[in-house]
Amino acid sequence: MKNIWNWIVSREGRKRIYTISLAVIPLLVFYGAISEQAAPLWIALIGSIVSPVMALTHMTPEEQ
Repeated sequence: MKNIWNWIVSREGRKRIYTISLAVIPLLVFYGAISEQAAPLWIALIGSIVSPVMALTHMTPEEQ
């Protein structure tokens, strides 16, 4: 499990997560799972939650 998390928070893993998640949104619209009006909200959600979470995992601890 730790290896999977390390890959997810790696540079390559983050690039793939962003790419896949943003590619899925148009497919969900096409197949009627979400409306066209909701798609920008989902993209904003990805940008406002997923991106900072990934960024926070790479912060170095404060030096005491």
